[in-house]
Amino acid sequence: MNLKQQLAEEIAGFTRDPLGYCSFAFPWGEGDLSNSTGPYIWQSDVLRYITGHLQNPRTQYTPCLVSVSSGHGIRKSGFVGMISQWAMSTCEGCRVVITANSDPQLRTKTWPEVSKWFRLGSTKTGSRSKPNPLRSKTRNTSVLGAPTV
Repeated sequence: MNLKQQLAEEIAGFTRDPLGYCSFAFPWGEGDLSNSTGPYIWQSDVLRYITGHLQNPRTQYTPCLVSVSSGHGIRKSGFVGMISQWAMSTCEGCRVVITANSDPQLRTKTWPEVSKWFRLGSTKTGSRSKPNPLRSKTRNTSVLGAPTV
């Protein structure tokens, strides 16, 4: 088994564990993340909530609804980048819809942050190096789509 296959197999083990994936896939304590040891506490709490939802046989096939209400600068876009990378790396055929209040916000704030997390993640080999934003026909909506590792 080559390294790429080994990585794909390891990552597949995080299909129902987004916190585990984020701990594994991102280079915490290095480079751009040199001042971070992992996701912020609130991000870890939401990732644990999603993990619980996905691992519970009664809820795992139902929508997991999460909302985060806050001010500016708490890294919501960074969180969207992390969770999008987890979903697209571990869930076959996944599509992630990302919206914002305005097109300029989506293009100047959200997408750069989401792209950053795709560059940082361990699935950046081959065609997975960047998200592929496609403008939808719905205003202020973008869709991420990429092949499964």
